[in-house]
Amino acid sequence: MTYRPTLRAHVHVEGDQLVDGLLQRRYPLEGAAAALAPVLDGIAEWSTIRSTLVASGHIDEDVDAALRRLLLLHAVEGAGDQLVAKLGRVVRREEAVPTSILDGARFGCQGSGACCQGYAFGPLTDDDVAGLDALDLATAFPHVEPPYVEANDGGRYLRRTGVRCVFLGDDQRCGLHARFGADAKPSFCRLYPLDSFGTIEGIRVVDRGSCATFAISSRVGLPLVDDLDRVRPLLNPPLLHHPLALVDGWAWDYGLFLRFTTAATTLIRRNLGTASETLHAIGRCLDALTVATARCPLEPGQPDAIVSAVLAIADASWYRAPRDEAAARGARTLGTLLRAFGRALTAAIDEGRAGASSARLGELAVLIDHTAGALATHGGRATAAAVPAAEIDQALRISLRQQLFGRHVLVGGHAGAGLVRIGVIQLLALAGARIDAGDRIDAVDLNRGHMLATRGFYSGILDDVLVAHEPSWRELLDGLSLATRLPYLDAESRD
Repeated sequence: MTYRPTLRAHVHVEGDQLVDGLLQRRYPLEGAAAALAPVLDGIAEWSTIRSTLVASGHIDEDVDAALRRLLLLHAVEGAGDQLVAKLGRVVRREEAVPTSILDGARFGCQGSGACCQGYAFGPLTDDDVAGLDALDLATAFPHVEPPYVEANDGGRYLRRTGVRCVFLGDDQRCGLHARFGADAKPSFCRLYPLDSFGTIEGIRVVDRGSCATFAISSRVGLPLVDDLDRVRPLLNPPLLHHPLALVDGWAWDYGLFLRFTTAATTLIRRNLGTASETLHAIGRCLDALTVATARCPLEPGQPDAIVSAVLAIADASWYRAPRDEAAARGARTLGTLLRAFGRALTAAIDEGRAGASSARLGELAVLIDHTAGALATHGGRATAAAVPAAEIDQALRISLRQQLFGRHVLVGGHAGAGLVRIGVIQLLALAGARIDAGDRIDAVDLNRGHMLATRGFYSGILDDVLVAHEPSWRELLDGLSLATRLPYLDAESRD
């Protein structure tokens, strides 16, 4: 087959950069890619282009890799044509996308009041402020001195007393809700803990997982699909979320990465192995995709065809446990990562960068320190893993699905770091449960560790640490596979 690759009409070269006019982005061109991109005009055959670049001193493998990188960006005609066409329609507002919710997702508030403590409460919209101004707050809250709204970082927020919202009652319930009804609360309060963002597959509405009663609240209450009439008016018009996904230094178009995360959430629903084993299998799936795309045929229809082939496999071998030496090595690397997390949290608190979250992040630092110590003690000796109780595994699976479905699945654009973050959140949820309840834990015991971990990791404070360790993501997943099976407390040291 004769192949005459050409850059898309909305893609062109300016100096040492590739310019995507559709997404208004620029990508640096280096080495063989800088020589290749300007000559992809749809006239010259690939074999001729390749021979010319090799004759000019470029290495064969570098030239092939340069074209594959452009294919993964969908910058070349024939790569992801249907996806790029849809992306164009969505960007130009010629096509609306539906609301997308995970099958079975639900939420039921348990009234803990923790969502009204340790946060910055906002930002408030103009409508939120107008709604508060229309209420007789002075009569309803005579013990609260105005102002009720404060300006901070260019936005407006509900005022705090210490770490608490000024309207939080002694009964841990919202005073605005109690005195004026649910609709009197600012929109972000009514939406919590949900998040929404726009993708080419749909406007995703997802539980962020930061509720203090997550293991219960995510399994009870109204299904989110049945709550859309209430939720939709609270959603801000979402901007299109279409970043690059970085996998082992290769930049993927986000549409390709969405296909992986969609397949991963489906894999979780199959209930093969435990939640921790499933995350490890998902890591093996991503690894298979990186190998396949880095070697995909140089022809129209790629790399999408090879991605489809890998995702169709769902290989049972992905679930095999890592070898003992690999798990032990990964556990040592994981210990290094946990200690780096602890240092970063301590620095953020000491330097005043943690703001209203300082207390929670301090608790997270203690949990991480405990987990790192237990890992150092037991990290070389995996124990026979008891199958977790069904409700514990179900809660961890829900967390796993929602994080893969959400906007924060990438860390600084990095996919491997994102999987590690998900695994550490699972680990800390289990470790926190064992601290509180020992070996005999149930789903509710997961709540504290899960809340601390999700709040801490989604604050962004630990992103740099995760990205710095991203090259070791496979090793870290091996270590996490072992770490979730370790005895975190010896019998004599339990509180």
